[in-house]
Amino acid sequence: KAGSEEEEGVMLRMMMMNPTELIEVGHMNTAVEGSTTALVAAVDVSSGVTQISNLGDCGLLHIRAGQVIQSTPSQLHSFNFPYQLACEALGGSSDEASDAEEYTLELQSGDCIVMGSDGLLDNCYEEDVLQVLESIDRSTEGAAQLAAEKLCGR
Repeated sequence: KAGSEEEEGVMLRMMMMNPTELIEVGHMNTAVEGSTTALVAAVDVSSGVTQISNLGDCGLLHIRAGQVIQSTPSQLHSFNFPYQLACEALGGSSDEASDAEEYTLELQSGDCIVMGSDGLLDNCYEEDVLQVLESIDRSTEGAAQLAAEKLCGR
C-alpha cells in the first residue's frame, strides 16, 4: 500500500508541473546513450488552455476550421543540428530543458492539435495534414489513431 501512495504522490507532483519541468525531470532521470528532442503539451480540459514546451525539431500544428492557425518553429543550432537532450554523465553533449520554447494555446471546441517529430513534419506538408484530417470523421472513436496511421503512411 505504501508503494501505491508514493506513486500517487509522484503523479500528483508531476500533474502540477509545467511541460518544461516535465522535460527536465525526464532528462535528469535518464541514463542511456543517445539524444532526443522533446515536445510536451498539457491541456486543461475545463478551460482549453494548453501549455506547450518544444525543444528541437519536433513540431505542433494547431488547426481550427480546416486551417493551421499556429505552428511551432524548429530550434536548430545549424542545418540538421537540432537542440537535443543527452545524458552528459555518459559523455553526451546536451542542451538544457530550459532551452525549450514555451507556448500557450487557447483551444476551442473542434480544434485539432497534431504533434510530431521531424520524421513527420519534414515529410508531410501542412496541406497533407489538413487533407488527412478532412478525410476522416473526427467525432468517432479511434479518429486520432486513424489520422496518425494515415499520416505515417504518406
